[in-house]
Formats: sequence, structure tokens, C-alpha cells
Amino acid sequence: MGMSVIISAATAQDVEQIFRLQYLCFQREAELYGNYRIDPLVQTLDAVRDEVADDLVFVARLGDEVVGSVRGFTDPDGTGQIGKLCVHP
Repeated sequence: MGMSVIISAATAQDVEQIFRLQYLCFQREAELYGNYRIDPLVQTLDAVRDEVADDLVFVARLGDEVVGSVRGFTDPDGTGQIGKLCVHP
């Protein structure tokens, strides 16, 4: 039987993999818009680290590799908002 994708809360140890995955995933969007300065491509590693510490961040793992990530938060009205969603192409 092959490996299964496991979904879990992101940890500080996942930050670098999330950062690299985000950069990879948003290349196509940047190409479509002709703009390689979109937020996901210019966001710093420290900013991703802060989001993992402060927001709701989940990762999808295939073995030890992060192959998906989603970030979000709850607004003042209690509504969940999805931020960046990345899935390895």
C-alpha cells in the first residue's frame, strides 16, 4: 500500500517547506498576470513564519514532504476566511 496524504496543523518546522511550496505554486498565476511581484512571490520567510505562529495554518504531507498548505483566520464576525491555498502542481 502506498503513502497517504496526512492533513495536520502546521508547525514552525514546516515554515521553510511552506515558503518553497508557495513560491512554486504561484508561478503560474504570476505568469498569467504578467506580474512576478504578487504577494505570494515577494512574501518573506519571516512573514510566513509569523503567519504560521499567528493564523490557522494546515499542511498536507506526503511522507515528510509538505505538498499542500492553506492559511486562514476568523474575522471579527466569526466567519472563517481562507488566505493562501497551495497544492504542489
